[in-house]
Amino acid sequence: MEESFYQEINELFKDIFHPNPCINQMAYKVMLRDWPDTSIEKLMLSLDHKDIEVRRKSVKALSQFGEKILKPISAKFLLAENKTTRLSCLKVFVLISSALNLDRTPKEISQVLDLAIRDEAPEIVLTLVQMLRQMGSAGIPFLISLSKDDNVLKATAAITALGEMHSPCIASLLEEISSDQSRDLLVLQSAKNALETYMNLKNFNANQY
Repeated sequence: MEESFYQEINELFKDIFHPNPCINQMAYKVMLRDWPDTSIEKLMLSLDHKDIEVRRKSVKALSQFGEKILKPISAKFLLAENKTTRLSCLKVFVLISSALNLDRTPKEISQVLDLAIRDEAPEIVLTLVQMLRQMGSAGIPFLISLSKDDNVLKATAAITALGEMHSPCIASLLEEISSDQSRDLLVLQSAKNALETYMNLKNFNANQY
C-alpha cells in the first residue's frame, strides 16, 4: 500500500513538472482531487529549488489551490530566510490575487505585505507591486503608500501600477506627485506618464458606453 502511494505521488509530480502545459493541467486536476495536502507539502519544499523551472512549476501548481493556499504560503513567506523562497511565495500570490476578487485584504496577506513592503530587493519590490496590481481596489492603499517611498524603484513601480487602475483618488495623487519638485526626476516622469495612461484609459472606458 505504501509503495503504491509513493508510486502514484511520483507519477503525479512528473506530470506537474512536465514541460507540456496540457499535461500539467491534467495533473492539477488529479492533485486537487486526490492528493491536495500531500501535494501542498511537497510543492512548498520546491519554492527555493535551484532549478528555476521547478520553482515556476511549483508556483503555478500551488496557485491552483486558490484561497486554501493563502495561510500556508503566508506562513512560508513570513518564516523564509532566503530571498528565493520569499519571491516564489509572492509569485503564488500574484497568480491567485486577481482570481480571488478581493474587496478587502485578508489577515494572512496583510502580514505578508507588512514585511514585503520593507524589503529593498528589486525582485521582491517588482513582484510585490505586481501582486498589489492584481489585488485591484484592495491593493490601491498599499500602492499609494509605496508611491511616496524614498526608494525610487518602489515609488516608480507603484506609480506606474496606479496609472493602470481605476479609483477616483488616483488622478489627483499623480498630479500631486508630478508637481512635487522635491521628488527624484524618475519619479516625476513616472507620475506624468502614469497620469497620461490613467486619463487615456478613463477616456477609452467612457467611450465604451
